[in-house]
Amino acid sequence: MSELTIAGYDRHVDKLFDLLNRVGTALSAAGVRYRVIGGMATFIHIDAIEPVAARLTNDIDIAISRVDLTQCTAIVESIGAAFHLHVDVVPDSNPIKTSEGIYIAPVRDILIMKLTSFRLKDKVHVQDLDGVGLITPEMEASLPDVLRERLAEVRATE
Repeated sequence: MSELTIAGYDRHVDKLFDLLNRVGTALSAAGVRYRVIGGMATFIHIDAIEPVAARLTNDIDIAISRVDLTQCTAIVESIGAAFHLHVDVVPDSNPIKTSEGIYIAPVRDILIMKLTSFRLKDKVHVQDLDGVGLITPEMEASLPDVLRERLAEVRATE
C-alpha cells in the first residue's frame, strides 16, 4: 500500500473519530443517553483486542431513544454534522464507556443486531468479532435459535 493511500485512510479515520468525539461529547453534555452501534462499535471492540484486525466503515451509527430524537437532531445539527434516520430495534442493555468517554453497545447487542440485519457487511462484522474471540460460548448459547443458526451459517462461510 502506498504512503498516499495510508495517509488518506488515516485522515478518514481521524475525521470519523473526531466526529464521534464531538457528537458523543455533545450528547453526553445534554444528558442524552446514547450508544454507538454498527461498524464503529465493532471496530472499537476489536481494536481493543487486536488493532490490526479492526476494519472501519464509512459512517457512525448511534442509537438513541425516540423521546430524545428532537433534542438529538438539534445537537447533531449544531455541531455541523449530517445524519440519516434509521429506525431499528436496539437491545436496551447498559452501554460500555470507553476510555475516551464514548458510550458503545456491548458485543452481545452488536451481535444480535448484526445477525438480525444479516446483510453482507453484517456477516463480515460477525466474522471479525468471532475471529478475535469476542463471541463467547456463553453469548452464543444465549442467542435465540434463529440467530444461533445464522451465526453457524456465518462460521460455515469463513
